[in-house]
Amino acid sequence: MTAANSACPVQAMRVGSAAWGIQFHVEATPRTVPEWGEIPAYAASLERALGSGAQSRLETAAASRMEAFNAAARTVWTNFRRLL
Repeated sequence: MTAANSACPVQAMRVGSAAWGIQFHVEATPRTVPEWGEIPAYAASLERALGSGAQSRLETAAASRMEAFNAAARTVWTNFRRLL
């Protein structure tokens, strides 16, 4: 394990010299969360987990943090490329 936090004990891991994994959607764009909500199984799961209106709340929260998220994603990719 190479990264952790209280919400997810394994944020990043490495096995050997060639296998890496991260729990971070570095590919997310402003359309990603709305597109997730268009998947019926995902939308239903989100509603079960977080209640009525969860998709709308998630979209609002994601949109308000997208700039910071993208900056963090660039940092992850930049650092990962340095390791290769």
